[in-house]
Amino acid sequence: MTISAPIVFTNPKNYSDIADAIRAKNGTSTTYRPEEMASAIMDITPAFSGTITLSQNGTFSVGGYASASVSVPDNPYAAR
Repeated sequence: MTISAPIVFTNPKNYSDIADAIRAKNGTSTTYRPEEMASAIMDITPAFSGTITLSQNGTFSVGGYASASVSVPDNPYAAR
């Protein structure tokens, strides 16, 4: 006796919507097959939005995705 996997029907619009969302995030016009969508989603770099105020020298995390190094020379005119 042969056991086969069940047949599952899905709405093709769901795949189209997912591909549209991927393209909106990665800025491409790539055509995706369903088996490519998971890796395309994993490749999307999250965008950081907001403001970070840096008030001292050092390396700072920017949204957990990148870092910024700050090295400001001493200001001889600054109040001490």
